[in-house]
Amino acid sequence: SAPTNSSERKRLHGWFKMRSVKDGCDLTSTDDQTTYGENAKGGTPPERTLVDEPSSIAFLGPAHQKITHRLERNSLEKNSKTRGAVMKTSKLAVLLAVMALLLFLGLPNLSWAQEELIKAADTGNVARVQSLLASGASVNAAWRENGITPLIAAAQKGHVDVLQVLIRAHADVNAKADDGLTALMQASQAGYAPAAKVLVAAGADPNIRRPDGATALIGAAEHGHDEVVEELLKGHANVQITTYFGVTALSAASLYGHADIVRALIGAGADVNVKDRRFGATPLIMASQQGHVDVVRALVDAHADVNTKMSNGQSALDLALSQGRTQVVELLREAGAK
Repeated sequence: SAPTNSSERKRLHGWFKMRSVKDGCDLTSTDDQTTYGENAKGGTPPERTLVDEPSSIAFLGPAHQKITHRLERNSLEKNSKTRGAVMKTSKLAVLLAVMALLLFLGLPNLSWAQEELIKAADTGNVARVQSLLASGASVNAAWRENGITPLIAAAQKGHVDVLQVLIRAHADVNAKADDGLTALMQASQAGYAPAAKVLVAAGADPNIRRPDGATALIGAAEHGHDEVVEELLKGHANVQITTYFGVTALSAASLYGHADIVRALIGAGADVNVKDRRFGATPLIMASQQGHVDVVRALVDAHADVNTKMSNGQSALDLALSQGRTQVVELLREAGAK
């Protein structure tokens, strides 16, 4: 209903005025006229907004102008703070990008240092190895192309002094390269007994197997490195381990005629009658076929079975006869071969 007196009208007028400030629009003016001025009496309101045209403040009363100025000032302050926050965020993003770039550019230097360390280990340059380690190069970093570590590189060339430096720097003595070989395997098959001795003393495991199942002992026995075999046996190498084809260290030594190693392995308890998985051949059969007289004698003396046969039914004597191994034939017959 319409207000009944002037006091009620003034009270409602004040309420509308407060609501107009709170809601961001003007419903009344201080003289009970609308803010549309001349258009208040049924005319069309002008196409102006406080947001689009700050000059529209002129349409407001003094009190409303003061409030509007304050709102605009607050808005500017908020925008300024927002711009400041955006600038800070942008600066942080730039800083992070620069740090990432520096880190990326630094990677080749780290890689270079690691490669230099491996090269120095491979060439036996002790001073260079020490310098690179002191500068922060990782003692266990592997070459990208083949996974060789500084320790493996030094071992395969028999650089004992370098090995000792790397071991003191806590090199992993059982690390494998991509081909599955350890430093001890490399030193063993290359015949570097002093290197093998240092590695075994540092805790290198002589019974780790490479991809074909062979151990450092089998590799040394195959290549005839009797001093390495001796060091490995001192390090508790297992003489009974076979490759995935059933070849033991004794089988390998017998096949290639390494009599001293055969005797050493027999002395360490190697099984003289073990058969490989492909042909069912024993160390005696392998040695007889190849004509290794000293090996045959060592095996016969160790009570190897002279009459055992392979999968195809052939014995050591059969193979010795077929290959014309006269001395071996005599040894076998003397030992009871039929």
